[in-house]
Amino acid sequence: MTTAPLDTSPPPPPRWAVRAAHATALVTLPSGIWRLLLAAGVTAGYTEAGYEAMGFTGWGAVYVVGLTVSGELLAAHARAGPPVG
Repeated sequence: MTTAPLDTSPPPPPRWAVRAAHATALVTLPSGIWRLLLAAGVTAGYTEAGYEAMGFTGWGAVYVVGLTVSGELLAAHARAGPPVG
C-alpha cells in the first residue's frame, strides 16, 4: 500500500491582502518626500521664520534623512513579508 505525501504548504494569500501589502510602501512615501525636501533646504509649506526655528540644518538634516530612510526600509520590509519556503 502506498500513500501520497501530505501537502503541508499554506494556501496562497488572498489577492486583497497582497495588494494591501504592496500599498504599505506607498503610504510612507509622501511624508518621506516632504522630509527630504526639508532636509534639502526647501521650506515645503513652512514660512522662512518657521523653517529656521525648526533647525533642519546640520545634524537636524541628518536626523531627518535617517528617519526617512529607516521609515522607507521598514515599509519595504513590511511589503516583502517573511520568506516563504
